Amino acid sequence: MAEQQVVRGGAVGGEDEERRGHTVASVREEQEQAEQRAQDGEHGEGGHGEGGEGGEGGDTADNFAANFWKKQLATSKKPQDFRVQQVPVNRVKRIMRLDEQVKQLSLDAPIIMAKAAEFFIAQLTTAAWKETTQENKRVIQPRHIRNAAKQEEQYDFLVDILNELIP
Repeated sequence: MAEQQVVRGGAVGGEDEERRGHTVASVREEQEQAEQRAQDGEHGEGGHGEGGEGGEGGDTADNFAANFWKKQLATSKKPQDFRVQQVPVNRVKRIMRLDEQVKQLSLDAPIIMAKAAEFFIAQLTTAAWKETTQENKRVIQPRHIRNAAKQEEQYDFLVDILNELIP
């Protein structure tokens, strides 16, 4: 029974936001997966935005970007509670209702839209991270997001907005 209790705060540092709403079992599973990846060298030097020496960071970024959707697909196939999202479902619902043409929303529509937004954010972040590592930097800056949007045709709708927002 204790395995199904929901973690509500009490985490150290910035982990509180990340863990809120996750079950104890899912938090333990995430920790075990992180430990396994660390043992496998997936988060070694030069991995996930840590930079690296020489051209190593770019190779890691290319590999990570190439495997992005494989990882997303594998993650989405695992059984999970779709009510627990990284993007707040109520906020998505509120945004969806801003459209005057939308009269009603099914219960599932905001949940699916939140998951789609999560995928979109992850993909754009991955592209921005790739731009960041090509400059041998460790921190994603707004210009990296703008440059990533310019590189990919699928982000054309963002380019004008980002050019206005980012000097």
